[in-house]
Amino acid sequence: MKTLNTTEMRIRLILLTAFLSLAGCVEDPVPQVDNGEYFIGEVFYANFNECVTLVDSVENKIYSLCFDSVSDQRPYWSQCILIYCICPAEVTVHWVEADGDTAAIALSIPGCGPTGACGVEDMNYTPSVDTLGFRFCLLQLDPHPDTDNINAPIDQNDYVAKIQITWL
Repeated sequence: MKTLNTTEMRIRLILLTAFLSLAGCVEDPVPQVDNGEYFIGEVFYANFNECVTLVDSVENKIYSLCFDSVSDQRPYWSQCILIYCICPAEVTVHWVEADGDTAAIALSIPGCGPTGACGVEDMNYTPSVDTLGFRFCLLQLDPHPDTDNINAPIDQNDYVAKIQITWL
């Protein structure tokens, strides 16, 4: 049997002490959510006629948001440089609270140009809807009308909404 000298013992003792002290300092991992579930505050994508689940990790509640309808009045990209048009796209989502209460919420996005941060009032801001203790923002709606498809309207089932919901 091999005996350890004092230097080897000290090194092993220091390593063991360092390991044990660091083991107690590990931060809690960020909770993971299954597919189709997002946390309040996260940016997420919802397909037309799809419902997503939102988890409120502060109050331990679960909500559902369903993307129900689209009214797209946005001009083609090529027309954006020729005309000034707010011409928004509007979507209606249904918000279902944990206790079963529901609300229809109309969200819109400007027709031309990039959008800024949710609710930031500058030239490219995305209007927000503040209700039920949350701020709802439609950040993007794809596909955008395109001159290549003038004679082919966008099928509603092709729409994907980029949405963010935060606490007020």
